[in-house]
Order: sequence, then structure tokens, then C-alpha cells
Amino acid sequence: MVIQVPLDAFEASVCAAPLFQEWLQREPESQNADGLLLALKLHEKLPAMMRHSCLLLPSSGILQDIFEPSHLNRLVPCLMVGMLGT
Repeated sequence: MVIQVPLDAFEASVCAAPLFQEWLQREPESQNADGLLLALKLHEKLPAMMRHSCLLLPSSGILQDIFEPSHLNRLVPCLMVGMLGT
């Protein structure tokens, strides 16, 4: 549904929300697989500055870099939370 929202409306409402910005900057250890999925879906809509501050996304800003070993290591705790049900 968020994908269908016009970019300017998305930036003015969702990206401007302080709690959303705080969520983007949380450590992957405090995230879960659902948060990762949301970050991946929003990647294209996020302003570059927010993409770089989101620790679930690759710091390069290039989505394909999510499969780099160094980045996958960062995501392990986030994925484990979902698997362990905690």
C-alpha cells in the first residue's frame, strides 16, 4: 500500500514522523524480520539521507549490497529474533 502513495505525500507524512525516523536508526538487534521487509519495500521511496541512516539497509545505498557478507552479518540478529519468536 505504501508503494502506491505518491512520493511527495510519503515524504511529507511518513518520513516527517519522528518515530519513523527513530525506527529507521534503531540497531538491527532491536529489529525483526518484519522491520527488514518494510525497510526493503520502502528503499526506493526513502530520501537518500534516510536510506543511509537505516541500519537495516546497506550503507552504500545500493540495495544489492544487502547480500555482501559484512551486511548479512549485521542482519543475523534481526532475523534470529523472528525465528526464535521473541
